[in-house]
Amino acid sequence: MFLNLLNKREKEDFIELAYHAMLSCGGQVNDTEMEMFNAFKVETELTSYELKNVAITELIGKFNGSTKKVKRVILVELLAVLLVDEKFNKNEENFIRKIAKAWNIRETEVKRMTRWVEDFNDLLDEGFKYIAGKE
Repeated sequence: MFLNLLNKREKEDFIELAYHAMLSCGGQVNDTEMEMFNAFKVETELTSYELKNVAITELIGKFNGSTKKVKRVILVELLAVLLVDEKFNKNEENFIRKIAKAWNIRETEVKRMTRWVEDFNDLLDEGFKYIAGKE
């Protein structure tokens, strides 16, 4: 959605973070999450990017110098991959909270982002159903 606002390094670090996000639910990545992850790679023009398995704390720190706008983009996009399966468990919540806290983003703002992503996903699903004639 908004990954075009990131520079090349931020895009690469985002891809690493997104992979960590997918693993945060218990280590298993489902098909819908992998589809979203591959869509991220296309959107960032990093289709051939090879994961470097950078530690989560190092990745979070790499964005300390980024703007608040970039940090919001990253959180919204991470929420998108975490909510794509319509489940948001405690591990996933804790993953997002850890990042938000490190970047000084308030809990209320994270909740607002979460609601927005959920609403966006619902509208997108509704649109696909409408176009397919299922509604």
